[in-house]
Amino acid sequence: MTIPVAEMSNLPFPSGLIAARTLYTRSNGHLERDVYAGNAGCAFGKPDSCVEGGNSDFQSIGMILDTVDDLDGIDPSIGPPTLVHGTGQITLTAIAGNNVLFRTASGRTGSYSLTTRRATLAPAPR
Repeated sequence: MTIPVAEMSNLPFPSGLIAARTLYTRSNGHLERDVYAGNAGCAFGKPDSCVEGGNSDFQSIGMILDTVDDLDGIDPSIGPPTLVHGTGQITLTAIAGNNVLFRTASGRTGSYSLTTRRATLAPAPR
């Protein structure tokens, strides 16, 4: 699902962490798993990245953030971010079994394993 621009400020983590653009959700009624994708926020840049006119190199880092919320009331669990350097924004495109497929701003494709919490890029086109 694409995250509407107006909703980006309602995400459950600071904008400096991830500029999330797409979301995959799966729930069994007790646990809800949300996988956010986009590019790294300014917190992953240089010291001046979070100020206007600062360094923007962090935008070339794709990011996937995997969270699990206990719908019965326990605090959510946020796994460590998966950083994919040199790809730019990651956009989730489809589900294939336990994999979430994605494309990147740099034109690459790949998959994120819901089992291992690892991203794999397909070989670069020749």
